Amino acid sequence: MKNIFIYTAILAFLLLCSGGIQAQTAAKKLDQVKLMKQFNGTWNSETGKDTLLTAKFVPFGTGIDGYIRIETKGVILTEGRRLFGYDPKTDTFIQAELNKDTGFELWACWFVSENFMTGVPFDDISNPGKAVYRVDVDIKSSASYVQTLFKNGKPINSRIMNRQ
Repeated sequence: MKNIFIYTAILAFLLLCSGGIQAQTAAKKLDQVKLMKQFNGTWNSETGKDTLLTAKFVPFGTGIDGYIRIETKGVILTEGRRLFGYDPKTDTFIQAELNKDTGFELWACWFVSENFMTGVPFDDISNPGKAVYRVDVDIKSSASYVQTLFKNGKPINSRIMNRQ
């Protein structure tokens, strides 16, 4: 009889603890597709004297089709395409980036909060903490965000993008 009481008490304790653990680990899942729609539209950033970066993003299915251009005094210095597609298996966006002068890159990006997104080269998606490069996007308002590029954890480039 004493053994049954001990086993019952242990079982009840384990059930109570497991319920508490589940409640603590159940975090609100962010709607990545909805949050990505914040970028729809045209954005500008001054990248140097008389130099302007323009980014245009339009919705396409569960992703975004983008065009990037940097120009100075009416002369296009570089331009490229960005295609963001949502991958439900990893709950991330895969970004295919094709630039006229620097070639092709794949990135993975995801929102970690409603106003903060991070991204790493696609090869580093399984261990983003070890990525040499990382991009953080901090959405300040519906009209501006700050994009910062990191190398080995240190910021190397930052720009403020403003909605046009």
